[in-house]
Amino acid sequence: MGRGRFSEALRQEALHSNIRVTIVEPGFVETELQGHNEIPAVREAIENMREQMGEVLQAEDIARSIRVFAAASAMSLAAAVVTAWTLSRVLR
Repeated sequence: MGRGRFSEALRQEALHSNIRVTIVEPGFVETELQGHNEIPAVREAIENMREQMGEVLQAEDIARSIRVFAAASAMSLAAAVVTAWTLSRVLR
């Protein structure tokens, strides 16, 4: 929540400049860091979330979303706040 508010404040400050602000909030993403957690309760919670969610975002999904934002920025579009989850589903 703090990153979102900070990004929105930054976007408003840069409104009349050539600076565009985009925030990507992907939620649960498959990473190697999850496997490094040694606390059994946390590992179990991660596995339960993974089972409930089904397909989980991968790093490539996030990269694809960022490429779209970079292309949009080149076309001078206003800043956008979307979730990578939604965007990655649209791009597939």
